[in-house]
Amino acid sequence: MAREGPIYSLKTSELALKPGLMAGNKKSDRKEPSDIRSSDRTPRGGWSGSWASIRDLEILHRVIRVGGVTAAAKELGISQPAVSRTLALLEERSGLSFFTRQGTQVVPTTEALQLFDASESVFKALERVEALRWLEPEKEKISVVAAPTLAHCLLPRVIAEFRRKHPNISVTLDIQTTVEVISQVASDQVQLGFAEVPQGDWGVRTHAFRRSSLSVAVPKTHRWSGSKSIQAADIGDEPLIVLLKRNPFRTMLDRLLWREGGLPNIVLETSDVLSAIEHVGLGVGVAIVNPYPVMLQSSTDIRYVLLEPSLAYETSMLTNPSRVPTPGMRLLMECVLETQGAPSAFSVPT
Repeated sequence: MAREGPIYSLKTSELALKPGLMAGNKKSDRKEPSDIRSSDRTPRGGWSGSWASIRDLEILHRVIRVGGVTAAAKELGISQPAVSRTLALLEERSGLSFFTRQGTQVVPTTEALQLFDASESVFKALERVEALRWLEPEKEKISVVAAPTLAHCLLPRVIAEFRRKHPNISVTLDIQTTVEVISQVASDQVQLGFAEVPQGDWGVRTHAFRRSSLSVAVPKTHRWSGSKSIQAADIGDEPLIVLLKRNPFRTMLDRLLWREGGLPNIVLETSDVLSAIEHVGLGVGVAIVNPYPVMLQSSTDIRYVLLEPSLAYETSMLTNPSRVPTPGMRLLMECVLETQGAPSAFSVPT
């Protein structure tokens, strides 16, 4: 709303305030501004709202702006007596006179006009905040880094939907190992990361959106393909495909397999789940993997079987703890939640 400027002529009849409010310089029982200590005017330590709330200031501000109590009350959706009581309380609490009489009319005092000017920026800012609900963020570019499986199986559907809804926001996508994803987000090289992060202090803020259970990927012709679950102890000498030791979850998997069934028959170690699944389809072996999000586009020739006892995975969005997400980042994170896929026996939204 554009400022209309202070209105200096108010009708006396509209100010049905407490006795003495309009007395101006004739009042002997009210402190003059020069008699008030600074501690009486503004509480030490900054604004605390001890003598006026934002709503109180809004009422005084509106009375001066529109030029009368009745008009201000109508705009604010309250009664005229409520406006008058608020003005009276403001004078009582502050020890200042905000309106004086000049003949048959009243005018704001210097103190009232100073308060008007000081609060103008506050109410303009609040108007902008209110308008944000309807505004699309300005043109923005979001930098994203993701682990390979998430970059190939989840983010294409997310980014396609995001760009459809927000064509003025562009995205840069880098594909890195999980460790590198964490490192880039922690060092604030990128705005948003996607990875499966084990529990621990990694120097990033995690926003988990999917919880999964460790599973075994097998060809559809495999003897386990019709099973709901398989015990780790039953894997035995089955040719096994696993992720490289640099993957944060590999150590946890090794401990589980050793505890349950001894030394596994590992025939292939690879860097990402997509590679593991491709080798399963070619008959190299079975793969122990996190089934999300590779199941979103996995071949119908692959079946997944829950591994017992299992390990829980959390797929997360990562942000730097010192970075405040931009409007575009928030919209992208919301789009992930909306397009992550339906719950299944293997993974569910958090």
